[in-house]
Amino acid sequence: MILAQFVHARSCRECGFSLVELTIAIALGVTLSFVVCHLLLQSKRSYVASQALARMEDNGRYAMRYLSHELRMAGHLADIDPRTRVRAMVLGSACFNFLMRTEVPFVHSNDVTEDGQPKIDVEALPGDCLLPGKHKAESDILAVRRSASQPSLLYGSHYASVDSNDLFVSRQSEYHLPVLQRGRDVNRNGASWLYQPQVLFVRNFSTLQGDNIPSLCRKRPGRSTNRMAPTECLIEGIEMLQIEYGLDDTGNLQIDRYVAAPTADDLEQAVAARLYILVRSLREIAGHTDSRSYRLGSKVIPAARDGYLRRLMQTTVLLRNNAVMHL
Repeated sequence: MILAQFVHARSCRECGFSLVELTIAIALGVTLSFVVCHLLLQSKRSYVASQALARMEDNGRYAMRYLSHELRMAGHLADIDPRTRVRAMVLGSACFNFLMRTEVPFVHSNDVTEDGQPKIDVEALPGDCLLPGKHKAESDILAVRRSASQPSLLYGSHYASVDSNDLFVSRQSEYHLPVLQRGRDVNRNGASWLYQPQVLFVRNFSTLQGDNIPSLCRKRPGRSTNRMAPTECLIEGIEMLQIEYGLDDTGNLQIDRYVAAPTADDLEQAVAARLYILVRSLREIAGHTDSRSYRLGSKVIPAARDGYLRRLMQTTVLLRNNAVMHL
């Protein structure tokens, strides 16, 4: 009897799990595996979204600083008064010559088409300033004319290198009128300031057409020829650019009203600018849907309802060289 009980107990210990026990164990294992995988996936998604957000905000801050600096410097012409007409000693294509007109600090095209043409009935920029079919529709274009903030040469003192192909606002002496000329032609004992005009716009792609990464780009005068240089894209993910100008109608340097589609006469009265940019992540984020609309001044961008992250950034910039002409 005792031997039979011992054999039975031993056989039960060696028989393993029952079907019910095995099913429960498998179910628990699968559940735990699912939970762990879900947590890992969520962690990865959070990491990817955080990285995309950080990069997007860095791009936006850089674009804001760049555009703000260009607007503040617009119209700066060496040591002469803003809006002075400087005679150009080099002439070339239509856009090249357009950027040599120093008497107009900046030019604005509002809510352009994909061809870069303004929707309202105003004069468009010259054709070689634009990229037909490649502009971000509804965005603005800004053309800025300015010199560097510091001289390269100042009557015998050398502060920076003078490249023979660069453009300079230059004069032989304090008693000579300034001219625009190449570095190879400047008087090394005179005064020369690097001339840095450019056309700024949002292109509907970054590197390859169709890559769907809108970017802040620029066109500048060529260095080897008197035509426009190839387009340079500066910052990826800039989806929309809008600028509104604060006008001083009474001459007291106070802003009386803002306009989004200024005329040439309006720009002469502008003393400040509100700058808006809409920044977008470079790739869609899994599980995210952007259902927000965005107001860029008087313009409302409806919800895209896609997987991209977006941020709206804005600032107000004093147009220093335009405002000084009101004094």
